[in-house]
Amino acid sequence: MILRRGGVLGVWMLLFWALTALAAGDRPGFEAEVRWVADGDTVILKDGRRLRYVGINCPETAHDGNPAEPFGTTARRLNQNLVDGGTIRCVPAGHDRYGRLLGAVFLPDGTFVNRELLAAGLGYVLPGEESAPFAEHLLSAQRQAMAQGRGIWKYLDRNPQSLVGNRRSKRFHRIDGPDAQKIGKRNRVAFPDYHEAFAAGYAPCGRCFPRLEGMLVRGGRDWND
Repeated sequence: MILRRGGVLGVWMLLFWALTALAAGDRPGFEAEVRWVADGDTVILKDGRRLRYVGINCPETAHDGNPAEPFGTTARRLNQNLVDGGTIRCVPAGHDRYGRLLGAVFLPDGTFVNRELLAAGLGYVLPGEESAPFAEHLLSAQRQAMAQGRGIWKYLDRNPQSLVGNRRSKRFHRIDGPDAQKIGKRNRVAFPDYHEAFAAGYAPCGRCFPRLEGMLVRGGRDWND
């Protein structure tokens, strides 16, 4: 998920102000009706825009001939229960490389939808400048879900791994991965396993870890929802 870099500082300031206003009871941004829920972290608005929840990544549902990732259907179901056919308030945070609108999404009662999906263990934090004002809230929800073994965290592989993280991008890689050797010493950090990397707020590199199940240990009936 890549934000178009023009105006990053301005977006950060807008979101910082937005979070402060939300805490005070205001709800900046815009209201919209949700026409359809595509998956755990993407919805289609009534006006046709695709809205991607900023700062999180949920397991994929089945698409383009690829099977669903573990808990992909469950994540979509929770998202449907929260927002499908309803009115939301979106605090926009730019667009990703696919042209989708990025945003922090709130229900009329103030529920932070992005955070709810993480709290249920149905996604992980996807760090970036565009979500920086919400980072503490999102990571706190993820850590709580990890501690309680909710959703995907129940099956996270806890065996030792050779992982290296990039402090700048907040992504972790296999030590023999294509991008690991490009990380400079100042930005390089080692992790002994997946749990430590996720708990530190890092997200997996898409090239090293193309599918979620590569980091999980196969479990029971709820593995595939």
